[in-house]
Amino acid sequence: MAQTETAPSTIAIVDAHHHFWAGSCGGILIPIVTGMLLQATGSFDAVITFFSACALVYVIATLFIELRHTRQAAREPERPPRRAPPQNGV
Repeated sequence: MAQTETAPSTIAIVDAHHHFWAGSCGGILIPIVTGMLLQATGSFDAVITFFSACALVYVIATLFIELRHTRQAAREPERPPRRAPPQNGV
């Protein structure tokens, strides 16, 4: 397994935020917003425009993810774990 420079607690926090905003909030708000747009306009054109805008924001935000460290770690060979030096008298 390649070593990373990010602490596991930081990864857990980022992952929790991702699941909260993208999963929970998105799963709750998207049907509500879709219904409101459909009720207000009477057409799916506004809904499709809204989904297109969401997809565009998603693609642009994905471009800002830093993958340099991940690619570099994938190219490095796996190193065996270090063994503790023997203690005197054991």
